Amino acid sequence: MASADRESRIRQAEAQFDEELERAGESICISSLPLLVDEVAAAAAGEDEELASEIEARLRRRAGLHA
Repeated sequence: MASADRESRIRQAEAQFDEELERAGESICISSLPLLVDEVAAAAAGEDEELASEIEARLRRRAGLHA
């Protein structure tokens, strides 16, 4: 996968994650964040497991989750 396409997918995943958090608002439960991270990463990365792992790591940091 080209570097530009990879970065585009990562940015899209970050935007999707932010949209989901905004939609949930104050009703978001901290325990549901890992599931949300996994869902967004899987959707953005498709079959690319390496990309999914990278997106997961970025979204976990963004959400304040520690691996």
